[in-house]
Amino acid sequence: VRYTQLRWSRIFAENASDQLNLILRYCGIERTFETVMKVYESQALDPHVNRYRFREEWWA
Repeated sequence: VRYTQLRWSRIFAENASDQLNLILRYCGIERTFETVMKVYESQALDPHVNRYRFREEWWA
């Protein structure tokens, strides 16, 4: 059976939460609200905050 890329990505996205729970449990990390918020905070920071944006004056 072959899956298209779109179908495979949809399956992965639908099951990502369960996969994350399994990985965290394997690593001995309990998934709590605090754990999720720490991940969100670490991923939300813009690493290029001071970078010049070419189109910035066009959209401002």
